[in-house]
Amino acid sequence: MVAAAPHNKALKTDGRYAPAAQRQDVRRTRAGYMAIPELEQERASRALRRYCEKVPLEIRDKLTKDFRFVRSDVELFERRPHYSKRHRHVELVVAKFRYNAKRGSWTLFWSDRNLRWHAYKGLEDRRDFLELLREVEADPTCIFWG
Repeated sequence: MVAAAPHNKALKTDGRYAPAAQRQDVRRTRAGYMAIPELEQERASRALRRYCEKVPLEIRDKLTKDFRFVRSDVELFERRPHYSKRHRHVELVVAKFRYNAKRGSWTLFWSDRNLRWHAYKGLEDRRDFLELLREVEADPTCIFWG
């Protein structure tokens, strides 16, 4: 009888555990969630660059907004200097956009106080990335920027 692998380890075919670098992230290999196509990635990048540049020049040493692509997700985050070590910076991801290749659509996510991500109600599966970004900017529920 073969023992089940712990939830954070993957078994190799010979029964041994794979090193962390060789493990697949099972949560990210769900059907439909793959790498973002180049055209969609470029559209999202262009829109996010314009949005992040809206931070006034006077406060950019205290606050910047930026984004990064992580598999099928785009994370929008703010970066601030550390409160006591001013040469270090602290990043806080405020919104996540997930691309579903199967449907060709985007979904907006927000983070709770325990850093768990939840789909933003009312704007699930949108083909237009800008629509979701406008919702983050308007922030009618104060869920992203407070």
